[in-house]
Parts: sequence; C-alpha cells; structure tokens
Amino acid sequence: MTRWSERLGSFALLILVLAAPLCGAPYGKASFERYRPLILEAEKTSTPAVRRLLRSVRTMVTQEELVRGSCWHYLDTAFSRAGYPAPRRTVIFASSKRGPYASAALLRPGDWIYHVNRSYHGVEHSGMFIAWIDRARRKALMLSYPGEGRRRPGRYRVYDITQTYRIIRIGAKR
Repeated sequence: MTRWSERLGSFALLILVLAAPLCGAPYGKASFERYRPLILEAEKTSTPAVRRLLRSVRTMVTQEELVRGSCWHYLDTAFSRAGYPAPRRTVIFASSKRGPYASAALLRPGDWIYHVNRSYHGVEHSGMFIAWIDRARRKALMLSYPGEGRRRPGRYRVYDITQTYRIIRIGAKR
C-alpha cells in the first residue's frame, strides 16, 4: 500500500508540474507581485501623465476590481478614471486585424493597443502596453482584462503582440 500511495503521490505531483503552465498567469495582486520591478520601472520612467494612468490601473489590479464588460470597458474605465476620457486620447496607429501591423518602435508604456491574441484563438483583444519582455520577439508585459462575463480581475501578463493593429495614447498628436 505504501508503494502505491507513493507512486500515486509522485504521479499527482508530476501532473501538477506539467499542467502549471496551462493554468495561465495569475490574476490581480498576484500578477502585480510577479512583475513588480518592470511595472514600477515603467511608472518611474514615464511622463507624469502616463505615470498617473499606470498607477490608476495598478490600483484597479491590486484591489482586484471587476468591471462589467469586456477588455475595452476595463481600459476605458481606467483611462477615464485617470483623467483621460475619449476626447483626451489620440489614435496614433490604425489598421485592421489583417494588418499592416504597428512597428515595435511606436509602443510606449501606457499605450492602449489592439492586437490579435495569438494565445487565445487568434481573437481581437485590447490591453495596455507596460514594458518589453523581449522586443525582438515582440513579447510584451501587458495589462489585460479577460472580459467575456468572467468574474476575474485584470492582470499583468506576457503577450505576443506581433499583430498590433491599433495604438491609442493619451495627450499624443499624430
């Protein structure tokens, strides 16, 4: 019996280790803790206006605030709360889901981007660019909201943003 329970325990541990990457990134405060240095560096090196926006969204994430609606509703709430309603935002790049896609050089912390979510069925998704994880491979730390009626808070997560087709920025001119 002992050998069987040991084998079962080892098997269960192996399943947990193998399945961990499939469980996704943590939500809310745990996601902030995971990427704290990058997030705080983005805040520190940004303009005062962008810093206010980044801090506002960080508060929403760490307080695990739920917003009724989609990723768009979450970001619209974050931008408006920080003092940047729609009239104070500028589209600096606009295309379609099929491209052409934005250059990595255009992106700055606090940008609201629309991209093809390559990690979730290739659907359209929007999130806030925070920092590059690997610029050459277009892996970025993003603030993301799951939407689709799921009762989960926003989170910081790494996305492949190769197919970025819209960028919105506060206080920018084309």
